[in-house]
Amino acid sequence: MDKSQNYCNKDVLNYFVIISLILSIGLVITGFAVKSGLTHFRNYDRYVTVKGLATRDVEANLAVWSLASTATGNSLETVQNKLDNDKITISNFFKKYGFAENDIKLQNLQVTDTQANAYRSQPSEQNRFIISQSFTVRTEKPEQMREASANVGDLLKKGVILGQGDSYSSQPPQYLYTKVNDIKPEMIAEATENARMSAQQFAKDSGAKVGMIRSANQGVMQIEARDPVQGMLEQVQFEKTIRIVSTIEFYLEK
Repeated sequence: MDKSQNYCNKDVLNYFVIISLILSIGLVITGFAVKSGLTHFRNYDRYVTVKGLATRDVEANLAVWSLASTATGNSLETVQNKLDNDKITISNFFKKYGFAENDIKLQNLQVTDTQANAYRSQPSEQNRFIISQSFTVRTEKPEQMREASANVGDLLKKGVILGQGDSYSSQPPQYLYTKVNDIKPEMIAEATENARMSAQQFAKDSGAKVGMIRSANQGVMQIEARDPVQGMLEQVQFEKTIRIVSTIEFYLEK
């Protein structure tokens, strides 16, 4: 065998050795990549679902009061004059507590003629005409409304009969909070942080750590009475509590 043939055989052998080394290195790298990928997959397959709560105590920033006055009599003109006087009395009453003229709106007038009832059994001695007029009082200074409603008895002392139809009583004002969007971002952030604290406790117990957020549901912001009282609606209470409960899923990592 001559030298040229020996060199050729050595080149072929070296070629196969190099190819084998490259394949071996490739398999090793692939193995590490697969292992890393599986570990990564397992880590991202582990998560915990927690809830985060945030609350704020607020006071109403808007007040609306719907009320009505009623007058009765056998003379339509006399009853109407009584209502006109009631309207002036009611307007002056609210102005006393800082309300402007355009804060008080007359809504409608309801007239009932009892003798026009075709199904009445016999002539009645009751007043023939019953006229009611309704008002809406609105203000962005609800403290004024609280003061006025606390002294609504002054209207009765001046002969104003509050109520409509068969119900001679005054409904309470409605107190509203309309600035939820102003505090919403801050409350969501607080709820998220509280949820993360809960997730960290779960992670600690399982020997893991909290990773990124997998999914989040901010929940619905609810306005509740600050002091729940049976039979009393949230709308008639001046002090309120805003509540939000967020549901968040966090990844757990090794």
